Amino acid sequence: MKHLKLYDNEPEIGDYVIMKSTSISKVLKSFIENNIGKIIDIDNNLDEMRNFVTYFVTYDNMPEGLNGFDEYRETGILTREFGAYQVVAFGKTKEDVKRKKEYNKFRL
Repeated sequence: MKHLKLYDNEPEIGDYVIMKSTSISKVLKSFIENNIGKIIDIDNNLDEMRNFVTYFVTYDNMPEGLNGFDEYRETGILTREFGAYQVVAFGKTKEDVKRKKEYNKFRL
């Protein structure tokens, strides 16, 4: 029997994530909320003007022509930026993320 660790600190680079989208595009919103991405970088914008964390997330299975992603720092990798408040579930493996999403769906 696998034990589910329910409380982690924060997502880290290399973690898999499911994010909540704020996009007005139904296609983009559906893609983001129904697919598992991977964090490739984290920007801790902790200065006098801003106090938030930005996650740069990439997806393996992006359909051609899906708008809303930018090239990450001239690497050729397409990513989307998310705030910490948009994290639905995260884990070290895709299976961990799926279990956490299911747990959150049925949690009272």
